[in-house]
Amino acid sequence: MTFLPGLEPPQRTTDIHDGDGDDWFTPRHILGAVVFALGGIELDPCCHPGSPAHGVADRTYCLSDGDDGLAMPWDARSVFVNPPYSDVGPWLERCRIAAGKGAGVVALVPTRPETRAWRRSVFEADCGAFIVQQTGRIRFVGSDGQTHGNGMITTCFVTWHEGIAKELRTGLADVGIHATLLKVMRQEGS
Repeated sequence: MTFLPGLEPPQRTTDIHDGDGDDWFTPRHILGAVVFALGGIELDPCCHPGSPAHGVADRTYCLSDGDDGLAMPWDARSVFVNPPYSDVGPWLERCRIAAGKGAGVVALVPTRPETRAWRRSVFEADCGAFIVQQTGRIRFVGSDGQTHGNGMITTCFVTWHEGIAKELRTGLADVGIHATLLKVMRQEGS
């Protein structure tokens, strides 16, 4: 495509935070709310060394190092997941399974309730699910360590434990983020 001189779109940097790519790192103040809700993070199964979350969890699997956090054990009391947004489904399912086995799990994911992954792992979860929907969009952190513009998609937190959901909502309020707590009600016979 050709543009008139002076009207060319701005050049993209290698650190894309406008809806493309999977390097959307959780900001520290959001991590603080998650740590508060979980009482600490024992496992981050999809960590990135450039993320503010790196070093917060007791144990991490780093996708950039070739770790397959989906295949590795999640034998932890508390798990925080900010998965690659290009393939959230398997991560949501693994979160649901871990929560069903008693782990406290918080997932920061795109709000896509129309998808099969959400139906299976959130709406039809035997252990029940809770959505903490923050007002506004999260300003994610780039691999350069800087906060970038608001994400181009709506995100939310999903947990499978009511107490964690309530604590997360409180933790978010403590850092100035209003959030609504939604309890998923399974339809009889589903």
